This record gives sequence, structure tokens and C-alpha cells, in this order.
Amino acid sequence: EIESLKDKVLTEIDFYAKPDATIGSSTSGIMPSELQQNLTHPERFIVAHPFHPVYILPLVEIVAGKSTSEATTIAAERIYESIGMDVLHVRHEIEGHIADRLMEALWREALHIVNDGIATTEEVDKAFTHAAGLRYA
Repeated sequence: EIESLKDKVLTEIDFYAKPDATIGSSTSGIMPSELQQNLTHPERFIVAHPFHPVYILPLVEIVAGKSTSEATTIAAERIYESIGMDVLHVRHEIEGHIADRLMEALWREALHIVNDGIATTEEVDKAFTHAAGLRYA
């Protein structure tokens, strides 16, 4: 992501959008408050972070910034629910949101296990796909 480019695009959208339009962006690395700081109407900005491929992974994390209105948060949640997405409301801004942070913890541990010679990458993959992944699905 190029934050300066995203900021420029969002500022332009904010300028031209209808007054009641919800403005959203997808990111897991930039805080919503940072993205909304140069907007004229920061109250209508929200981050919506889906997972790919969306036809298999229906989760979308909704993250409000410091200036996001409750009405914008509710509107975004309703939009995603109306298309069959499972909404996870991230209650406080945090880098990586919720799901990516949990996946990153598993990834770090997998790297340690392989690096320490405890298991091969194939064996770690089997542990995920035949146990942990199924258990948490």
C-alpha cells in the first residue's frame, strides 16, 4: 500500500461524494484515523477489511476511526451483511486488526517449529489442514 496515494484518492472521493455517502477503504496496515485525518467529512469514513478469496472466506472486519460516526459503522455493517458477509466489528484501532494478528501468531510459531527442526513445512502444513484448521473452522 502507498499511503500517500490512498490519502489522495480518499480526499478526492470525499470531495465529490454525496453528503450521505459512506466512504470505505480496505487495509490492515494503516489506521483508519490516519486515513480520515485529511478528509472534510471524516465521520463517514470506515475501513472494511475482507479476506481473500471472499467467496470462501466470508469474514469482513469493520474498523472505525476516531472520527467515524456510529451511523457510518452501522451502515457499513448492514451493507456487508446484506451481501452475505460475516461482520466482525473491531472495537479499537489496532494494526493488523483481529484475524490477521491471530493468523500471524500461528505463522510465527510455524516458522519457529520448522527453523528448530521439530517438523518439516509439509508436516506443519498437515497439522494446520488436518487438525487446527478443521478444529477452528
